[in-house]
Amino acid sequence: MRKVIVSVAVLGVCALLAPGVAQARPPYKATFAQVYGVKAGSNLDKASCGVCHMGADKKVRNPYGADLAKALGKENANPAETTAALKKIENMLSPDKKTKYVDLIKADKLPGGG
Repeated sequence: MRKVIVSVAVLGVCALLAPGVAQARPPYKATFAQVYGVKAGSNLDKASCGVCHMGADKKVRNPYGADLAKALGKENANPAETTAALKKIENMLSPDKKTKYVDLIKADKLPGGG
């Protein structure tokens, strides 16, 4: 009986801790889509995480993602902080050094290249 009680207690603690461990980062993608009016099926929508990241490893950011990460200044920003960071970098030049990020976004092109 004691083993059953201990097992139930351990499972209960794990159940309480699991949502915090498995929780994803704040919805940067949703904030980006809202700020820039990304339409379903557009190139930016299809790119999904590829707007800021490149390759399979989501730790690798493209130039736009790197600039956004610097502007955020932390890993877990709320939507208001994310919006402020998006606005802060939108007039920066893209990797081509000719076009602003915001102009590429409005043209439904990936701001980080690709």
